[in-house]
Parts: sequence; C-alpha cells; structure tokens
Amino acid sequence: MDKFSKGIKNFFKGFWHLLSNNLGLKIASVLFAIILWGFVMTEINPPREKDFNDIDLRFENINSLSEKELTVKGSLDEILNKVEITIEANPDYLYLVTEENIKAYVDLSVINKPGEQTVAIKATSSIGTVVGIKPKTVTLNVEDYITRVVPVTYEIKNTPGEDFYVSDPVFTPEFIEIKGARSLVEQVATGVCYIDLHEVTKDVKESIPLVLRDEEGEILEAKDYSEDLPSVIVDIKVMPQKEVPISIEGAVIGLDSVAEGFIVTDYYVEPTTVLVAAEQSILDTILEVQIEGIDISGAKTDLSIQTNVRQIEGTIIKLEPTGIKVNVEINALESTQIFESVEVELLNLADGLSATVVPKSIKVIITDEELLLIELKSSDIKLYIDLDGKKAGDYTLPIMIEPLNGIETTSVTFNIEKANISITEN
Repeated sequence: MDKFSKGIKNFFKGFWHLLSNNLGLKIASVLFAIILWGFVMTEINPPREKDFNDIDLRFENINSLSEKELTVKGSLDEILNKVEITIEANPDYLYLVTEENIKAYVDLSVINKPGEQTVAIKATSSIGTVVGIKPKTVTLNVEDYITRVVPVTYEIKNTPGEDFYVSDPVFTPEFIEIKGARSLVEQVATGVCYIDLHEVTKDVKESIPLVLRDEEGEILEAKDYSEDLPSVIVDIKVMPQKEVPISIEGAVIGLDSVAEGFIVTDYYVEPTTVLVAAEQSILDTILEVQIEGIDISGAKTDLSIQTNVRQIEGTIIKLEPTGIKVNVEINALESTQIFESVEVELLNLADGLSATVVPKSIKVIITDEELLLIELKSSDIKLYIDLDGKKAGDYTLPIMIEPLNGIETTSVTFNIEKANISITEN
C-alpha cells in the first residue's frame, strides 16, 4: 500500500509539474473543458421554448412621422395592439421569463412616404432569445399629416322658457385646430358644443367639451385625430324678460307740417311690442319703451321709416330681424267743386240730320284732391252725348265727360245722368 500510494503521489506530482511548466497544454485544457461543458449542457439539458400570446405592441418613433409631415390613419392601438412572442432559453432560466422581460415594437422611423406600408415587427427579451413573432409584420395606411381650422358652433337643449332671455353663446376660443390624416381632417366641418340650459336662471360660464361633425352633421370619432379635442369656455347671459309695448307718442315730428294740401290720416308702429330682459328689480320698473323720433315734415305720400328703440340702461331689448318701422298714412285734402251749368255737346251727328237736347246744360259736382280742383274752371269740363249711328227719332242717352287731368271719373257726378235727344231730318 505504501508503494502504491507513493506511485499515485508521484503521478500527480509529475502531472502538476507538466501543467505548471507547459502553457500550451494549459490553454488546450481550458478549451477542452469548455467544449465538454457545452456538450453536456446540450445533450443532457437542451434549451426549450415558451410562447407568450399577449405581448403589448409598441409603436416607436412616432415623432419621426410628424417631422416628415406624415401620420398613420386611425388609432394605432386599434390596428394592432397585441402579438405572440416565442422565447427560447435554458430550462434552468426559462421559468424566469415573463411578459415584463419581453418588448415587441414597430419602428415607424422607417416610413418615408404616404400609402400602404408594411413594417416589420421586432422583439427583444432580457432573458433567452426571441425565436418567433406572430404576426411578423403590420400594414399601416400612411397619409399626409395636415392641420385644419374649423369654427365652434353650438346646440342648446332644454331652454329655460319664454320668461327668460338667453343670449347667443360667446366661445373662447371661437375656432379650433384639427390635426391628423388628410382624409379624416378634411371631413371635419365644425366643433359642436352641446349646451343644456335645463332650469338655468342665471348667467352661464363653464368649460364644455366639443364634438366633431362633418358637413352632413354626422358625428366623427375624436380618437381618429392626433390630438385631444380642447374644451371651450362658454359664456351665456340668462335674465328674466317680459313683453313691453312700444310707445309712439311724441315720436312722429311734423304731423301738422306735411305738404300743403295733404293731411296725416294715421300712423302706427310695427311691431307693437318688444321683449325686454333685465335683472328682475329693473324689469319691474319698465312699463313701455320709447323709439327714436322721425321727421315727416313736407311729406305728401305714405311713409314707412325704420327707427330704433331708445336703450334703457341695464336692459337688453330683443328686436325682430325686420327692426322697428313707423308707418305714416298721408292723404291729399279733399274738396268739392260745383259747376252749376255746364253745356252738353252733341257729337258724331250724321249729315242731313238735326238734333236737339234737353236739358242743354247740367250741374257737375267734382270731389277730389283740393290741389287738383283749385284752378279747375267750367270751361275745362267737356260734356257730350255720342250720336254715332243714330237715325231720326227720339232717344234718351247717357251724358259723358272727357277725362280731366289727374281727376278720376269716379270723382265726378251729374245732377242729371241722361238727356232726351230728338233727331230730325233736314
């Protein structure tokens, strides 16, 4: 035993001496150990795979699209938000791999033009190796990134009722910017603010969100645009109101100074009432509203003149779109002239005949505008009986009058309307 032990001891002593003095052998030994270890790990404990079916997909470098004035149409989350990733790792470490270790992403910086773009999906894992990605690509609809300015409009629901005045809303801002894909942004016509005034009895000033609408009034999805829609500050005046008569007293100047020979027969205002809004304490004191005066001096025809109400401090007076009109009816002064004996002439008597008329003259009464009658003389009045086609015999025929300048025939009357005619042969 002593001799055997001594032999073993001498073998290891010699082997150690060989290793400690031969560098090449040392290196070879290390390489052999590594290869041997790899062989053992591969054949005895090989790597295994594990599938992760619900990995969040991230879209990176979105700003690079904006810098190129491009954008993806629609919501990226709705296009694709989950992918399936397969990880390969040594069984001793595979159990350590979780969803938190895995990153799946799409690099948007590779997109340089609009149109349908198919981009690779990439993945990394802090433990193991990514050996599978499903799907491997995602197809994106890329469009020009544009900005459009649209007005803010409104719809009011549940108004307070007829006893309250509601002003038109004032918006801050009055216009908003819409940004996103060209085909989506160009659909937007307005940002609509819905205002509910149910049981509101005082001024409103609040922030209200907007809804996008197209030209046909259809609502558009706000999520399709690149920025969140802003709210707007809405300012509305709400006050009690009542209907108040419009006073025309003293508002028409020159009623007695119209043109000579004319007279004002009537005047009135349209409409006859207006709605006045104010704080209740002020509203209770208002019984009527006055209008600005109008001057009709020298007028000789009917008038319809626009005017305004006189404002009352602390009130809002609501007028119709047509405004306020003062209507004035002006007629000529009438006079009656009597012409006692106006001769009646016989016209168109056939040759070879003679005629007599009874009476030879009649009374003519004319009632018309005073100015037309002032210079009218008896000689201006031409009365006649038409004997055209009449033969010898006795007739009772109407007396006619030739037209008088500016005077209607309906304004003329005779004391005798027909005359007796006797026609004889010569």
